[in-house]
Amino acid sequence: MITPTSIAYRDLAPRQIAIIDGKGNLVGDSVHLPSIETPMHLAIYQAYPEVQAIIHTHSIYSTALAVLRKPIPAILEELVIYTGGEVPVAKYAPAGSKELARNAVKALKRASAILLANHGNLCVGKTLAQAFNLCGLVERSARIYLTALGKGKIHPLPKKVIAEDKKKYIKSLSGK
Repeated sequence: MITPTSIAYRDLAPRQIAIIDGKGNLVGDSVHLPSIETPMHLAIYQAYPEVQAIIHTHSIYSTALAVLRKPIPAILEELVIYTGGEVPVAKYAPAGSKELARNAVKALKRASAILLANHGNLCVGKTLAQAFNLCGLVERSARIYLTALGKGKIHPLPKKVIAEDKKKYIKSLSGK
């Protein structure tokens, strides 16, 4: 299931969600064309079989950092536990392109959330709720980071804490 192209979210009804197969073809009763970002979603699902949900947003603070091409550093323990470290920025490519799909797949090797240069953010999870909650955490972290940048020097978490929290992240991926 993927949101359709050219329908505002506020106007979207459940029956308008596009249902596609693993190649991006419409299936069932779907009549609306899938998002232009379908190639990126399909590439991620193919590269990471453990991913069962993807949410891509254009939230304000995450997108501001994506425009700056600044990753969100490991400044909050919660962020490291749920993303594996900093939130990296995938290299720029045009929306809907195969190049953007490749860049997103590559950036996700290091984290479960990424910023798409000059575009927005993308979060993955084992469930839709997990991906959704991660998007909220990334946006909150982006807002905190941008606010702190305007106030003085940023102090990332100590390396020992990052390493310990990264172990928790890796453990959560294995489900053990």
